[in-house]
Amino acid sequence: MTPRVNATKPLGEWQTYDIIFRAPKFDANGKKVKNAIFEKVVLNGVIIHENKEVTGATREGLAGVEVAKAPLRLQGDHGRVAFRNIRIRDLENTRATKLNTWVDVFENTKKGPNYDFVVQGDATEDEAKNMFEYSNSELKAMYKWTASTAPYGVAITKKRYSSYDLKFEFKWGERRFEPRLNEIRDAGLLYHCQAGTYAWPPSLEYQIQEGDCGDLWSILGVSCDVLRDGEILVLKKADYSRSKKFVDKEKSGWNEVLLKVRGDSAQYYLNGVLVNEVINSNYGGVSINSGFIALQAEYSELIYRNIKIMEK
Repeated sequence: MTPRVNATKPLGEWQTYDIIFRAPKFDANGKKVKNAIFEKVVLNGVIIHENKEVTGATREGLAGVEVAKAPLRLQGDHGRVAFRNIRIRDLENTRATKLNTWVDVFENTKKGPNYDFVVQGDATEDEAKNMFEYSNSELKAMYKWTASTAPYGVAITKKRYSSYDLKFEFKWGERRFEPRLNEIRDAGLLYHCQAGTYAWPPSLEYQIQEGDCGDLWSILGVSCDVLRDGEILVLKKADYSRSKKFVDKEKSGWNEVLLKVRGDSAQYYLNGVLVNEVINSNYGGVSINSGFIALQAEYSELIYRNIKIMEK
């Protein structure tokens, strides 16, 4: 498959690949019923392949025939090469789409919670498990944490969403952790998260932070414009760009968040009031209209509850 653009960096520099791949599907008799597909291949922050089907086995595969699961192999026969930061997320057990119906985002009683974790630095799998707990329609962040210093992480969906309303309530807890022990409490709702297992994945953010709830951040190559009072505000393209909320509607105790996403546009509501509006979302120069959804745990206790989504 020829890439849509040459996004490689000069020889000797680190190249970054992010790939979303779906294996082929087989019926009970072993007959293939669905081809494998590369949903998205991103090289150095630029989309080079999207929704490309694969009709046969990889030439250098172990078995020589298509299978549902197999080991990954890294090839290195054309000269010296180094690989680092190799991470993988399992995207199985995604929920079925129910249009115009409110459903719990993270509760999937048939197959377990509909989320997994992305954690920064050297956090172990056990540490990741202690960052979040979900029960009784509440996602509690950092309440099980016992150390004075904490990692950062997100609870992120296994399904990509495109057109939807997402709502929840949040409330800050008491404890904070290094490295933000003496800072204001900070977290966020990330949406249109693209491929990758970064602590802060390429995405757009509805910021949840004391005093700044409703601010917009564009992260790691995902960018957008802002619609305010009928005028388009073009955000500066950078790794992190910010647009402050239109009005302050944050209150103590529980706050109500509503995010309305329609493809490449989104509206931010806080406690029933429009506080920000996004248009023209894009990534790698290509309009984006879907992605994973994530809720952050950022060095302080926080409860998200009644997290529901309605796909349109």
